[in-house]
Amino acid sequence: MTVRQTQFEFGLDRGFDEALAEDSGAVSGLTAIGEPKGVVYAKPWVVDLILDLAGYRLEKDLAARYAVEPCSGEGAFLVPMVRRLLASLDRHNRPLSDARSAIHAYELDEGSAAQAVELASAELRQRGAEASKAREIAQGRVTVGDYLLGSLKDRKADLVVGNPPYIRYDDLSEEANAAYRRLYPTMIGRCDIYVGFIEAGVRQLAAGGALAFICADRWIRAARGAELRHLVSALYGIEVVIEMHDAPAFENEVSAYPTVIVIRRAEQGGTIVASAGKTAGPLPGESNLADAVMELAGKRIDHVPGFSATRVDRRFTGTLPGKWNL
Repeated sequence: MTVRQTQFEFGLDRGFDEALAEDSGAVSGLTAIGEPKGVVYAKPWVVDLILDLAGYRLEKDLAARYAVEPCSGEGAFLVPMVRRLLASLDRHNRPLSDARSAIHAYELDEGSAAQAVELASAELRQRGAEASKAREIAQGRVTVGDYLLGSLKDRKADLVVGNPPYIRYDDLSEEANAAYRRLYPTMIGRCDIYVGFIEAGVRQLAAGGALAFICADRWIRAARGAELRHLVSALYGIEVVIEMHDAPAFENEVSAYPTVIVIRRAEQGGTIVASAGKTAGPLPGESNLADAVMELAGKRIDHVPGFSATRVDRRFTGTLPGKWNL
């Protein structure tokens, strides 16, 4: 059996996770990427859509779950996550102290991390926390560091969610590129760094946990995504794929073929396959966009502005893009 076969067939195995964690120590001092390069923030309605699709909803006991944000920036995902967590605490009669270990965000840039901490602190103060306690809790939940290295020693997560950086392989230093590819064997050819984030994220998932990202979709369609397709199809289930190539999904215009994906550490079931166009956006009033898209895919409703959707009941297998014709 080859090393690569061992990695894919036993990739969820504790022994393999520990081996990767040990290997990460050799590059623990590496500074590979940083803001502002690669920073593109998703709009709030897209963040809410992704959190809802992944099941991170205030009616659930979110303090009992462990959610990870791999690249927080200034808090585009982190702040809504904190807001939902605090509302969930109220609903489930939990004390504020239960928020301490429910969320963990990573961010390489110290300035962006500081801004994320400040915004999270503000949410905690609105909940009634004293300023010093709010800052203490927020600072304890934001790590200034590299998720691709830190996740290997982090605990298993129920949710890994966010918007990984848009950085091409040739914008990485030679040292960083080599280190990441050693740790994440799905990073082959001319793949961009988000491939490593997807692999790191799914490997961190606890049983039943979900990865929910908005990122480029070239890994689904191009040869450089073959190893990641192999890993995902062998060990995980794809729940949602929403193409957003033409949707106004980001605060700034991008041309990176963005797509929302939800991948769960579970058997493959049906997949919602959708497309968001130029008129996609939040629904009026209290209507929930994620629920509406799921109902559209299930043919329970016949219209959601800016969206088309269907449900595909088949398994995605192998490495060839033809097997992944979404």
